[in-house]
Amino acid sequence: MAVFLFTREKRLDIKPRDWLHVDRAMLKDYVRVSTPILFAAAVWGVSNAVQTVILGHMDASAIAAQSISSTLYLLLKVTSVGASSAAAVLIGKTIGAGDMGKLKEYTRTLQLLFVGIGLALAALYTAIRFPLLSVYNISDETRRMANAFMTIQTITIFTMSYQMPVNAGIIRGGGDTAFILWVDMVSILGIVLPLAVLAAFVWRWSPVVVTLILNSDQIFKCVPAFIRVNGYKWVRKLTRE
Repeated sequence: MAVFLFTREKRLDIKPRDWLHVDRAMLKDYVRVSTPILFAAAVWGVSNAVQTVILGHMDASAIAAQSISSTLYLLLKVTSVGASSAAAVLIGKTIGAGDMGKLKEYTRTLQLLFVGIGLALAALYTAIRFPLLSVYNISDETRRMANAFMTIQTITIFTMSYQMPVNAGIIRGGGDTAFILWVDMVSILGIVLPLAVLAAFVWRWSPVVVTLILNSDQIFKCVPAFIRVNGYKWVRKLTRE
């Protein structure tokens, strides 16, 4: 990358001495925008650690079932992650150009696209789940539990395919990085993890119910995502003249 920037890239015209220059205004903007993203990533890190502890204390059949179902779920989840990144680029570029008419058009179109992606992924998940389960040499109890987990994740992958690209793509790409942090703190730290810990270690509910609780934020986060994105209060112009 350094060789390319110094020898081939002519439009930026970057010189080695430019690496030593710090634009204080740019640094201030970067810290302001990136800090909520870093804290949101920390919340996800805590969430994943606690979920590992909770799932690790389930019985052997539940652990095996979770491993089977999560493999397919994570494989399909990358589609939504890619949609988020693409939406962030498109929205950020449109806001920078100052075209609000096109921004609203893109926002509506992208939301419909995300719903379509969710339906397609849910259908694909349903089509693959039964052939996939037949490949494994597992007990009837593990197969039954894996099927239950996959039913939950079929719903989750549909709702996640909307809320993740809307929150992490459109809204975050529009410059409102703090909204995602507050949504994750309330939903994950305030609701999902405390309920899951109580359900697993205090109330001793079934692994299926615990898994449903752990995935529930992907469902109910659709509500604040829909309200926020269609209110357009997330639009921030981060570029300077």
